[in-house]
Amino acid sequence: MATNWDVVVVGGGIAGLVTGLELQKRGLKALVLEASGQAGGYLARSEFTYGGKTLAFDVGAESFASRDRRVQDYFQELGLEL
Repeated sequence: MATNWDVVVVGGGIAGLVTGLELQKRGLKALVLEASGQAGGYLARSEFTYGGKTLAFDVGAESFASRDRRVQDYFQELGLEL
């Protein structure tokens, strides 16, 4: 892993991931830091178990991701699943 970064992005939510991607496109070395165990922030996936059944769902802002094609394009480019 490189140790010389041009930019450090704090937060691996959708805004941090898109920022890191856009900086990389501009030729900068960007390090995205995320405190939790998974990237995605409010668009991250979670599981809920009730009555012996487990359901996977988005933990928030799911309607945001479906309103605009640009969000889906960013997710694809970042290698994330909607």
